[in-house]
Amino acid sequence: MKTEQYFRDWEKIIDGVDKTQYPMEFVNSVTFNVAPGSNTDYSTRINIQELREMGYDENSLKDIIAETLDEFPEEEGVMEFNLDIAGIAKIAEAETEKYLKETM
Repeated sequence: MKTEQYFRDWEKIIDGVDKTQYPMEFVNSVTFNVAPGSNTDYSTRINIQELREMGYDENSLKDIIAETLDEFPEEEGVMEFNLDIAGIAKIAEAETEKYLKETM
């Protein structure tokens, strides 16, 4: 069983990586916020995990995010991703172990 520290360590690793794209399978939610000091007060959150549980497929989820981006005010803003750290850690560890076995 994985500990809280284990997941905190993985969060640090993931936060330290320059990310420009996220595989949808690892996105739990997306939050859109207009930059502080803006004339527009806009914030919205899409609970991707909940939509998955309701039966939405990955392409539909991408469409929902794109539609939300289209509605986003023209001013600068921030899009924050809440990621499935446990899922990322599981895949990363498995791939690392596979790679290490192949190179030894």
